[in-house]
Amino acid sequence: MRRLEIIVSKDDEAKIRGIIEDFGVSYYQLDSGSDTVFILVLPKTQVDGLLLELKQVGVGRAIGKVIVSNVTFFLSGELLEQDSENKKRLKRKAWGRVALDEITTSAKENGKMTVNYLALTAFAAVLAALGLLANNVVAIIGSMIIAPLMGPIVATSLSTVISEKEMFKDSIQAEMAGIGICIAAGVVVARLFPEPFLTSEILGRSRPRTADVGLAIVSGLAAGICFVYGYATTLVGVAISASLAPPATNVGVLVGMNQYDYVQGSLGLLLINIFAINVACTLVFWATRIKPTTKRKEIAAKKLFRKRVLIAAIALTVTSTPIIYAAINAYNYINIENKAIKIIEEEVDNLNKEDKGAKLLETKAAYDSDDEKLTVEAHIIVTNEISDEFGDRIAQRIEKETGVETDLTLWIIVAETHDYETT
Repeated sequence: MRRLEIIVSKDDEAKIRGIIEDFGVSYYQLDSGSDTVFILVLPKTQVDGLLLELKQVGVGRAIGKVIVSNVTFFLSGELLEQDSENKKRLKRKAWGRVALDEITTSAKENGKMTVNYLALTAFAAVLAALGLLANNVVAIIGSMIIAPLMGPIVATSLSTVISEKEMFKDSIQAEMAGIGICIAAGVVVARLFPEPFLTSEILGRSRPRTADVGLAIVSGLAAGICFVYGYATTLVGVAISASLAPPATNVGVLVGMNQYDYVQGSLGLLLINIFAINVACTLVFWATRIKPTTKRKEIAAKKLFRKRVLIAAIALTVTSTPIIYAAINAYNYINIENKAIKIIEEEVDNLNKEDKGAKLLETKAAYDSDDEKLTVEAHIIVTNEISDEFGDRIAQRIEKETGVETDLTLWIIVAETHDYETT
């Protein structure tokens, strides 16, 4: 819930009272010299509707001012009754979200490049670098919790929707500074770390996957929703930091280790995450009808929104296309390998129909995309001899059904059986 204090002069008192009463909102009125103070308590999702009406008559600009504060607890039957009668009307203007002014104020505060922001980002980057080099998952998770990278991301997206140039400039600077600190810290820590080597945590962030793109998009959507509806953003901030802090630090670590062959993949993952989070968060703000309060700014914001989202979407498509292509190829390769294994299993079943007593012990199949060749190995145990044509038949069938050149190795083990008489 939110507490609103609307402070206006005596001359504007009747006008403001009429707006408040027209909304059916319970209020308290205090007289303070030449001013009148209206005090209201509303659910946070209903504040924006009232503020829009007040702004239309100049409150907050030409006349008076409004103070909005958080209410931890409020016990009143009047509030519950008002909420039931006017809920739809107040929410219709804001889609049930918190007030735009509250969202904007919070985004501005969290999107600026302050000393605390730079210090926390540096600590998080050092922790992430140590975790990557030591293959320590706990340290990497700790860096995600510390990194304050969600603020600039949300501010960048919001400034795109409401056409706030100053906020956009500040948030972009903070965002780039945070990423730069992470990369620089990775380089320094990698240079100082004794005998560094490519750990699984480093390699895992050097090979972008489709799941990484999904994580970034979901994180951006969650960040926007939490900000718009006033939910706790701590856990969402961790998810966003997971998509930015370790990948950015990983780029620096690889540079510090002179492992330039892996830098491209790690940098690609970082860029994909940046674009995906920004686009997703921006779309949430747009979908919840967040827009400037003036018509002139609204027209400019629409043009700016289309332009920036289009650029980010193109960049995301370009950077993620290789990953999607690789994922599709990997899926096809797995299907080829599984097809080969299935053929061998079927051929072994056919042997049993011929009373060969066959049993498949182990099967391996691996497709080499460079040579475009399938290597298959199988261990089969039989109780009766089988023809030499068995292997050729399997290889020909695999090549025919998969369309891939096949190198087949069969290990046939002939087991002897003995009958024993008991007396």
